Amino acid sequence: MRVISYVQPRRVVFGNGCAATCLEDTLQLGLRRVFLVTGPPVRPLVEPLVEGLRKGGVAVAVHDRVSTEPTITMLDEALQEAREWQPD
Repeated sequence: MRVISYVQPRRVVFGNGCAATCLEDTLQLGLRRVFLVTGPPVRPLVEPLVEGLRKGGVAVAVHDRVSTEPTITMLDEALQEAREWQPD
C-alpha cells in the first residue's frame, strides 16, 4: 500500500455563506491559479465561487468527477489533472 499524506488546512469554515468567506480568503492569498475539486451534485453550489474567483483575476480549473467516496483511481485522475494545470 502506498503512503498518502493528508495536509489539514489551518482553518475550516462551514455553514451558510461560507462560499463568500472562501472567496474572500482565496483572493487575499493572492493566488493566480486554483484547482477546485468537487462532485457533480455540488458543482452548482460552487459555481458562484468559481465565478467570483475568475472575476478577481484568478484562473480556475474545476475537477468535478468525484463521487461520494472517492477511489484511489479517482484520486490519481485528479492528481494528474492538477499536475497538468499547475495550480499555485
